[in-house]
Amino acid sequence: MPSPVCVDASLAVKLVLPEAYADQVWALWTKWEREGVERFAPTLWGYEVASVVRKYGHRGLLTPEEEHEALRLLLGLSIQLVDMASLHQDAWSLARELGMPVAYDAHYLLLAQILGAELWTGDRRLYNQVRGKLDYVKWIGDFRK
Repeated sequence: MPSPVCVDASLAVKLVLPEAYADQVWALWTKWEREGVERFAPTLWGYEVASVVRKYGHRGLLTPEEEHEALRLLLGLSIQLVDMASLHQDAWSLARELGMPVAYDAHYLLLAQILGAELWTGDRRLYNQVRGKLDYVKWIGDFRK
């Protein structure tokens, strides 16, 4: 069985919203589907994708119908959400250790550590922040189809 992966919201939204690297995300997602790779994210993922879709709608980049459909598609993705409420302290500690200004991204990092999985992100800032420190973090811009 293939190793699981952790996916953050910045990666997933590229499947349904007009963002850079959408082609790479589609190619990677299709590969995972073909290989039966399980995808995981902290429950935080749902809050984040809903916020991104709402931001697109608020800015007039999506009609109300497109906004609704984008959220429906995202929430329907095959991603197992993991409740990390008991691990907030650990995520906070990891964020401090890495010098991160906020702790929510550390929940993704911690989940990937716990699962022994790669974390795939569409957030170059996050990737650059941990590059050379956490080799399990992968940026979609480096994926080659």
